[in-house]
Amino acid sequence: MSLINQVLKDIDQRRSAEFSDSKTDLDDLHFAHVPARKRKSKSVIIVSLATFSVVAIVLASLYVFQQLKPTAVDMQVSEATNPPVAVVTAPIPATPTRKPAVSAASSTPDSRSERKSGSQSRSRPKPETSASVTPAMPVEVADASEIETLEEPIDDTPVKFSRSTVPMRPEQKAELSYQNGYAHLRGQRNRQAEQSLRRALDMESGHVKARELLSGIYIKQGRWVEASELLREGLAFSPEHRTFSKLYARALMQLNRDVQAIAVLKRYAPPVKSDPYYFAILAALYQRQDQHKLAAEVYATLVSIEPSNGVWWVGLGISLEALGRNQDAVQAYGRASKTGNLRSKVARFTNNRLLALEELNFPLE
Repeated sequence: MSLINQVLKDIDQRRSAEFSDSKTDLDDLHFAHVPARKRKSKSVIIVSLATFSVVAIVLASLYVFQQLKPTAVDMQVSEATNPPVAVVTAPIPATPTRKPAVSAASSTPDSRSERKSGSQSRSRPKPETSASVTPAMPVEVADASEIETLEEPIDDTPVKFSRSTVPMRPEQKAELSYQNGYAHLRGQRNRQAEQSLRRALDMESGHVKARELLSGIYIKQGRWVEASELLREGLAFSPEHRTFSKLYARALMQLNRDVQAIAVLKRYAPPVKSDPYYFAILAALYQRQDQHKLAAEVYATLVSIEPSNGVWWVGLGISLEALGRNQDAVQAYGRASKTGNLRSKVARFTNNRLLALEELNFPLE
C-alpha cells in the first residue's frame, strides 16, 4: 500500500507543477486535482453528447414514422384489394324510398381517378371502419362495381313453354284444321271432315289443299252449285292451280253451263303436252256444243301424244263422223277397238258405230 500511495503522490506533484499558476486553496482537495479548463471541456462534451442523443432520437422517430406512413402506391393497392365498404348501422325500412347513392353509369374512370388523386394529396388518410348513416343518406363508396344494390331476388326457374304460351298463327291453325278434316275423311266421317275443312278456309282462304278436298266432297255428293262456287273462289286466289279450273269446268258441265266452262278452260289453259287430260275436257265440251271441228282438232292432237288412249280415239271418231268424214271415223273407231282399254259401255258404242258404218259401205282397212 505504501508503494501505491507513493506513486499517487508523485502523480499529484507533477500535475500541481503544471498548473501552479492558477492554484487556489481548493487545490489541496482530491477533486480539485483536475485542472479548471479540463472541467470546462468535460461539461461541453456532456452537453454535446446530450444534444446528439436528442437529435438521434428525433431522426429515429422520423424514420420510424416514414416507415409506418402509407404511400400512394400502398393506398392504391389497398383500395384494389380491400375496397372500402360503408356499413349501415341504421335499420332499413321494408320499402326504401331513397335513390341509390352511386349508380354504375355515374362511376366513370374520371371520377375514380379524381378520388384516387385526392387520396394521394392527403398526408395521412383516416381509415374508416364503419359509418352510421340514416336510410335517407347516400352512401359514398370508391367503386360502383362493389355496390350491393337492394333488389328483389331473381327467380332463375326455367320457363316451361306449352302450346298455350305461344299462340299459333292463322295459317298454322288452318293447317291443323285441314289435317283434322283429312283424318275425318279417311275415317269416312264426311260431316266432321266438311266442318274441319270449312274452318280451315275461314282462317285462311288461300289454303289450296283444304279447298280442293272440300270441293271433292261436294262433287261426290252431287252438290254442284256449292262445288262450283267454292272452285270459282279458289281460282281467284290461285289461278295457276289447274285442278281448280278442271273441277270448275266439270261442275259447270253438270249445271249445263257449257259455254262458261269452255271459257274457263281456255282462259287458264296450260301447254297441251303438260296436261293432255285438261284438253280432253275441252274437246268433250266442244262436242256438246256441236263444235266438232274444234273437237276433232283437239282429239287429233291428244291421240298423237298418247296413242294408247282408246277413249280419245272414240271421241275423234264421233267428231269426224259428225263432220261427214265417215272413212276417217271408221279408222278412228278401229284404232279405239284395238287399244283394248275401253270400258264395256264405250266398247259397245264403238262396235255399234263400226257396224253402222259398214252398212254404209265404209269397210275397215
